[in-house]
Amino acid sequence: MSASAALYTGVLSLVPAGAKFKAGAETTRRRIENIRKRGEKRYEYPHLCPDADISESEICGIRTYILQREKRGDRVLVYIHGGGFVQEMLPMHWFFLDDIAAMTGAAVYIPIYPLAPFCTYRDLYPKIIDYYREIARDNPGCKMILSGDSAGGNIAAVIAENLSPDEQPDELILLSPALSMHVDPIAPDDIESFNKCLLVGVEAAIVLGEYWAGGRENMNSPLVSPIDGDVSPLRSVTIYAGERDMAYAMSLRFAEKLSEAGVKTETVIGKGMPHVWPVMSFPEAHEARRQIAEIIRR
Repeated sequence: MSASAALYTGVLSLVPAGAKFKAGAETTRRRIENIRKRGEKRYEYPHLCPDADISESEICGIRTYILQREKRGDRVLVYIHGGGFVQEMLPMHWFFLDDIAAMTGAAVYIPIYPLAPFCTYRDLYPKIIDYYREIARDNPGCKMILSGDSAGGNIAAVIAENLSPDEQPDELILLSPALSMHVDPIAPDDIESFNKCLLVGVEAAIVLGEYWAGGRENMNSPLVSPIDGDVSPLRSVTIYAGERDMAYAMSLRFAEKLSEAGVKTETVIGKGMPHVWPVMSFPEAHEARRQIAEIIRR
């Protein structure tokens, strides 16, 4: 592990649990209810990528930012941001996507999708599945890449599982995807991964999953836990997970399921890396970005 990565993870370990998703169930529930009390707020692009062309559109009823470094290209990336289903994009997402656009020339479509507690998965699907289809139709002949981190990786996986073989993205790239919202039972290896994770704890994850699912009774649905979905239509999947990542064990199980289904699969494990490490800023993250850019360009 590089010195800057060690420093970064050291700082993460010092951040109070309540400021992350590492707090207990009741603290997390109060946090989400406080979001409800404040009400929905309109997200606006924070002007962090001065060299990029940022435009705004509405596709299938979903506000969308389109980030481009080149006016005309033959690659399109649809990126679903993470944030526990309750947070909007963070600055690190913008810096990450600007880097990817600069390295690949891809047009990056970023949906500002509705969040919990004002929305559940039922409100998002099938709208966001049609959203992906619409972008693909509007970009004929382009290589299509679908990607997301954490909760966004969950949504990206659900989208792909609900597309026909002919509609599949050329590449599905999942960064620390939260693939399983199972509560009863929670896999023992998932509990171990949550315990090692610096950013997300198992109690907080359960509460976040409850809000997104609209109740515990829905958390085993493949639309909430895509690890249980039909992976047979998928074409090519790359998964990034870290050793100190709540998604580590579930990523390995998902990769095994993909391989057994005959899906082209690659799993990249970051040694000692935290949750969503490719989106962060240290040498290992920048190397992961270069790898992701190569996947998009190939």
